[in-house]
Amino acid sequence: MLSVLIARPLEAAQALAEQIDLPGVQSLVMPFYTFAAQTPDLDVAAWLGSTKGRRLVVFTSPRAVEFGLHWIPENQRSALEFATVGDATRLALEAAGVTVSWLPEQGYTSEDLLALNALRSDPGAALVMCAPDGRGVLKPALQDSGWLAENVMVYQRVAIAPVKEQLDRLMAADSLLTVWTSTSALEGAEQNLPPEAWSKILGQPALVISSRIKHHLQARGAADIHMANGPGNPDLLQSIRTYVEDHHRWQREI
Repeated sequence: MLSVLIARPLEAAQALAEQIDLPGVQSLVMPFYTFAAQTPDLDVAAWLGSTKGRRLVVFTSPRAVEFGLHWIPENQRSALEFATVGDATRLALEAAGVTVSWLPEQGYTSEDLLALNALRSDPGAALVMCAPDGRGVLKPALQDSGWLAENVMVYQRVAIAPVKEQLDRLMAADSLLTVWTSTSALEGAEQNLPPEAWSKILGQPALVISSRIKHHLQARGAADIHMANGPGNPDLLQSIRTYVEDHHRWQREI
């Protein structure tokens, strides 16, 4: 039996787990953090009102939309350009009635967004709506391109420690595939798992959505790392299916 450990936040992890209906595969939902609102240090409305020229607001995740959009007065939004890192964030903004101006042409990382020519020319003022430890590359890269950029911390991650039942299932798994969509989850796992559980994870195959997460795992000793098709649950589900098909084919051949 293959156990697929899903380290996404609870709602997204449960949704993915419900879709994994494969013979010989069971899901293990194990989020390592949840989210909570945070009041930003910056007065967003006043800052936007005091800046001239292009004014850009970058939302780094659907949570940034959930916790951050209300800080931007509706009467200011029509004069702003909005950018998102991924498609799920775009959909969250559009559901709130906001038109997205800039989205990566390919990919779903901060670097993909920063590659857009429109963000490397004619700079103005930019706000990055994020968590305290999120998307650290955006602000300095925008500043390097001439933008007056500030991070706006509108939400925070709150660590979750796995319960005994989750740990027992993890340690009892004969075969394991772990799924990672953020380095924050990996850091939470390293900090909150018993050493033997963390060692087991590093010794088993992992599915990741970015080279940043891959490098984070490699730096801690993991070797069997697979790149997912994308960051959303449909992409992850297809990647899990591909892994299972290859895994079962390999088992039949030995």
